[in-house]
Amino acid sequence: MKKLRLLAIVFACIVFALVSCSKGTTGPAGPKGSAGPDSVIYSSWTVLSMTIQNTQANSSGGIDTFYTQSITAPNLTSAFLDQGVVLSYIGVPGAATNGIDTAIYNISDASTYFGLLTQQFSPGEIDLFSLNIDYSGALYRYVLVPGSIAAGNSILKGYSKEQLKAIDYATLSKALGISVRKTTN
Repeated sequence: MKKLRLLAIVFACIVFALVSCSKGTTGPAGPKGSAGPDSVIYSSWTVLSMTIQNTQANSSGGIDTFYTQSITAPNLTSAFLDQGVVLSYIGVPGAATNGIDTAIYNISDASTYFGLLTQQFSPGEIDLFSLNIDYSGALYRYVLVPGSIAAGNSILKGYSKEQLKAIDYATLSKALGISVRKTTN
């Protein structure tokens, strides 16, 4: 009888525990954390306002004008420059096929279509240089892809640095989940 009584008490405790336990409601989401060292970082679109650095006579009797602009890039560190890839894009408002939207080109394509545009990277800064083309009014965005993303298990795995630099903005934004919202600033 004692065994039956003990068994009944144990059974009652188990039933009570099962009935009493329930999953609570889900609480609100916490704040978004900061980007980690393996996160892709991209700048907002910056409206370029280039300045004339120099003018000089060229060999054909014309005048060459050199334009420049510095872009602050606080996440561009020496360590990143050693291992990561910087991708840069130029947006030209009104240059899309419909004549209204912003057309977006990687730096290489912009340089081919519109005129020489080069860039130099240093910690905290990107310097743009242009020959005879004032890119003022165009939009500029940089994307920092850490080496661990480019070499690791990501959608970008298998791309060389040169292939990444030539990737078009639509493909990059789709692969990394970057907004493709066009702006007409």
